[in-house]
Amino acid sequence: MTVLPVDGRRTALVAAGIGWDPVVGIPTSPTPWAAAPAGWWRHGPSSPFVVSETRATDVVYYRDFPVPKATIEPTTGQDGMTTMPGFTGTRMFVTVQPLADDEDGPTTVPGIRDAFVASTSNEAVTRIVRVPVPPGNESGRDGAYTTLSLGDIKEAGAASTSHWGLQVVAINDWGEVGDPVVGTVTRDVKGPTLNLATPFTNPVWPFLTHLSGRTEPGSKVTMDGSTQIDVDQRGRFTVETRLAPWPQDIRLTATDASGNATDSDFSVVGGVDYRQFPWALIVALTLLGIVAARGLRAAGRRPGGFEPTPWSLGTLDQDAMPEIEELPAGSGLARKRTPVD
Repeated sequence: MTVLPVDGRRTALVAAGIGWDPVVGIPTSPTPWAAAPAGWWRHGPSSPFVVSETRATDVVYYRDFPVPKATIEPTTGQDGMTTMPGFTGTRMFVTVQPLADDEDGPTTVPGIRDAFVASTSNEAVTRIVRVPVPPGNESGRDGAYTTLSLGDIKEAGAASTSHWGLQVVAINDWGEVGDPVVGTVTRDVKGPTLNLATPFTNPVWPFLTHLSGRTEPGSKVTMDGSTQIDVDQRGRFTVETRLAPWPQDIRLTATDASGNATDSDFSVVGGVDYRQFPWALIVALTLLGIVAARGLRAAGRRPGGFEPTPWSLGTLDQDAMPEIEELPAGSGLARKRTPVD
């Protein structure tokens, strides 16, 4: 490490090695001083390295340097590209193991020494990626991410692989080594969710209608294949359109960061959406009403020639009440006499 004054500040130039011998089990240290031309006394082989600027005052500022930490995203796009976040300048030493669809990934975290030893069997592949440092910036000051390509890593004889087991160790430009991390990455081939609210009542043409929708965060939404719709960080969006008072379809397409697309058609009606009325219940109640009305009408009809009487009407006049009359003796009915021999 060479310390040079830059713009009145003391800046450390660090040669960070990006060489790795998985058989030996440790990253190889670079020798940048052996970069002179052939014949010079500082000429010799050196493993690959990159040069970064760090603050020299950090040597005395930090009592314990921050230990880098690797993060493995669980999914990758259709192209097999996955992102690995970290502070700028952080190097990721990755061991990739292609897996079958029914095969589980690694779950046991190895020690630091074992994490740098990659198995030469089972198609294991080693990769080194580094979080880039923007030009003019110092290493380790900002958070960023690097990308790792997994699409070309597959099992022997397989056309493609959709599962990979990863083992990652992070090292920053100060030489701090992070704890090993293991995980499984799966190729994302499923389209995002897509929903649109269809209210019971909507403004009718020519007034503008606002329909609320939702999709997966980070997705893009288009209407009718051309109109781009703004989506917020939570995946919410609003469709603005004019609706006629009859059913019409709105076609939406949501595309996630992996390139997977979901197409959905939503039917809406301007004004009152009469399709949401409970038509089955309405028809049943109407039929019951018709039957009841006919029954009441039949009960009110009377047979022809029937004259209502006080008895039939349930009302009796005072003069029409029956009377008991006392007859004189002998004026009653004659008794039947039986002949006597």
